[in-house]
Amino acid sequence: MHTTSNSGPLPYSSKNQFYLSPYYENKWGNIRISYSWRDDYESESFNGASAIWTSPYARLNATATVNISKNLTLTLGLTNLLDETYQQYFLNKGAASVLADAYKEGRGGTAEIHWNF
Repeated sequence: MHTTSNSGPLPYSSKNQFYLSPYYENKWGNIRISYSWRDDYESESFNGASAIWTSPYARLNATATVNISKNLTLTLGLTNLLDETYQQYFLNKGAASVLADAYKEGRGGTAEIHWNF
């Protein structure tokens, strides 16, 4: 099922991952959208009887740059547009999975001005 070694799944390694990043550029600037998704993966072990796994999750980021003049550019970036909550759970041997943690990073943004001398 998952990427494994002789001692079990490789920590922090998903069996399935997907990344797509279309990019467009012309003389006025550029735009990039990045989408990534990864399957669940073992995060760590807990007392040898159960493992902590992270559920599948996705991220969507976008960046746009506008060339205002020959020497001046404006860049706007948005991160984590999907604002997903990712969850970790105990995968117990011979028992049901139990929620361990839930994390929400929130959306973010940046604005940059670049001047070339």
